Amino acid sequence: MVKVYTKAGDKGTSSLYNGTKLPKNHYFFEALGSIDELSSHLGHLIVLLSGNNDFFVLCSPLKLVQTRLMDMGSSIATPDGRNFEKTRFQRHEREVEQWIDFLDTMLPRLTNFILPGGTEPAAVAHICRSVCRRAERQVLSVPNVEEAITIYLNRLSDFFFTLARYVNLVLNVPDVIYCASKPSEEKTEATLGVGLRMCPNTEGGECTASQIFLNDAAAGSER
Repeated sequence: MVKVYTKAGDKGTSSLYNGTKLPKNHYFFEALGSIDELSSHLGHLIVLLSGNNDFFVLCSPLKLVQTRLMDMGSSIATPDGRNFEKTRFQRHEREVEQWIDFLDTMLPRLTNFILPGGTEPAAVAHICRSVCRRAERQVLSVPNVEEAITIYLNRLSDFFFTLARYVNLVLNVPDVIYCASKPSEEKTEATLGVGLRMCPNTEGGECTASQIFLNDAAAGSER
């Protein structure tokens, strides 16, 4: 039986596909780790969506993205050597653009900044988006990385943003609209030591502070 653990990395090093051994905190593995993390969050998103027939059509494209991320990792892990050509990452951004355009036709025009949330799958899609952005930044630290990789990651984060909005739309839950804090609200909340604020107005109107719960403060004053 092949064991999961090899003990080869016990000294804090790991190897690229071409055999080069590097510290585990090297920029190569930082980029590869974020891509792997993105795939894990994407797996979570697929599980959440697969239980709803309205999202069944999305599962195959999302699983395809996981495959693309694995291909991307192979390419990054092979900066040179005899396997270089067979691990080259191909251009796939056009398919992502088509997915974005398709979903976008069903969405209302975006007139406000939105915050991650609304529903659980939408929130996970936003996690995918932000991890994807981090992966893109870290990939740019890798020398001679293929342009097809950075383009794909850049397009993919836009897709996750659009997907999050689409999921909330289908589930009939409004996006969480960002409302800038008012100076008076900030002063009041800083004094009371709370930071809860909700903006139920999804039309982008004026944001007012929600009811502030002072149970802990009241309990403290009675002691």
